[in-house]
Amino acid sequence: LKALVETIERPSITMLGVTVTSTQDTIFQNVAHIEIDADAFFDLVELGSIVRSEGTYEGGSITASKMFLRECLNNCL
Repeated sequence: LKALVETIERPSITMLGVTVTSTQDTIFQNVAHIEIDADAFFDLVELGSIVRSEGTYEGGSITASKMFLRECLNNCL
């Protein structure tokens, strides 16, 4: 899922109405594609940020294996 962040409630964010929850095993990246920790990710993410997440979808939510901040340069969604 790649979308704009609608809500932030650590360890989760919501995008397109889907709750994406991180775990201790989630891999995070900043917009420069550099791996960061959860503290840095949640310090950087804001409402309206673009995040690409991957993980297991179940019951209307995603348990994230990856949460990557992305920058919109041209038609990114």
